[in-house]
Amino acid sequence: MKKILLLLIIGLLAATFAHANVLVVDHDLSEGGYTDCWPYYEVALIANGITYTYFQVQTDLLTPDLATMQMHDCIIWFSGECWGYFGDDCMTPESETKVGSYLDGGGSLFFAGQDYLWASYQSAGTLVAGQFPYDYLGLANVWQDEWLIEDPDLLNGSGVVGSCVEGYTFTASDIFTTAKEGLYIDETWSVTADAMDLFQVDSPIPVGICAVQKDTGVFRSIFTTLSFAAINDPVTQNNLLGVMYDWLTGGGVSVDNSPIVMNSITNSPNPFDQSTTFSFSLKEAAHVSVDVYNIKGQLVKNLSNENMIADVHSVTWNGTDNSGNEVPTGIYFTRIVTDNVENIHKVMVIR
Repeated sequence: MKKILLLLIIGLLAATFAHANVLVVDHDLSEGGYTDCWPYYEVALIANGITYTYFQVQTDLLTPDLATMQMHDCIIWFSGECWGYFGDDCMTPESETKVGSYLDGGGSLFFAGQDYLWASYQSAGTLVAGQFPYDYLGLANVWQDEWLIEDPDLLNGSGVVGSCVEGYTFTASDIFTTAKEGLYIDETWSVTADAMDLFQVDSPIPVGICAVQKDTGVFRSIFTTLSFAAINDPVTQNNLLGVMYDWLTGGGVSVDNSPIVMNSITNSPNPFDQSTTFSFSLKEAAHVSVDVYNIKGQLVKNLSNENMIADVHSVTWNGTDNSGNEVPTGIYFTRIVTDNVENIHKVMVIR
C-alpha cells in the first residue's frame, strides 16, 4: 500500500508572495533493503520552509499519477543505491512518460538519480532525441560509473560558473557501503543546447561534470548522478537545495527587460534562533533593498536600503522587528530587490 504523507509547513500565503509546493517521490527503495536517503531531503526541505507532499515508492515501482504531479509546481525525485534488481529501479518507462507530460505542461524537476542510467540506459553512451534523459534532463553523452567513492574516501565538488550553484563547494562520502554498495557517480560528457553543466567533480581524478540544469523556456530540470544525500555538510545541503529550488521555480522575478544582476540568495543558519546571514552576489552595481515580511505579507524589518557594488554581499538579521522586539517562531520571507529583480527567500525562526 502506498504511503502518502502531506506535511504542511505553513498555511496559505498572502497574495504578496508566489506560493509553490513540491511533490517528493522517494524512489530509493529502502523498503527493499537499500539505504534510506529520505532523512537528508526532509531536513533540507524543512530548513528552507518548503511545503511538500511525500510519496514513497515500494518495490512494485508504482509512482504518483499525472494528475497528482500536476497539482505541484516542482517534483523532487530521488533514487539511492538501487541499480536494477527490481527492474528500472530509479524511474520506470511509465514514470518517464508521466514526468515528461508533467514537464511539457510547465512543471519543474529535481532528479537525483544515482544508477538511473545503469538501471534504464545501460547502453548509454550517447543519448538521442526521443529518449527521456535527452529530452527532459539535457543529457547528450555520458560515461557511466566514472567515479566510485567508498568509505573513507571523499569526493570534492563545486558549482560550475554560470550555473545556479556557482560559488558553492562541497564534499561527499559513501553513505551506501553498509547496505549494498558504494557511491557511484556518472560523468556527463556533453549536454543538449538548452542545458548546461551544474556540478563538477574536482577530485578524485578525472575532473568532470556529474550534474546538469536544463531550461527549455517551458520547463526547468536539474539532474545529478551524484546522490544529493551523500553531500556531507548539512548546512551546504540545505543551501544547495534552496538555491536549486529557487531556480527551478523561477528564481528572481524580473520587473523589466534588463539583464538580471542578482544571483539567487541563501541564508545560514536556517532555521535559526538568534541571527541568520543572507548572502547574494551582484553581477553589476545596483541599488538593493532587503526587507523581512511575515506570512501575512506585513513588513517586519528593514535590513538594508543602499547602493552596492558588483560583489558578494551579506546582510544579517538578528530576529527582531523594526521596534527591536524578538519575532516569534514561524516562517518569514526576506525580499531582496535590486534595480530590476525581486527575489523572495523563506526563512524559519525557532525559539
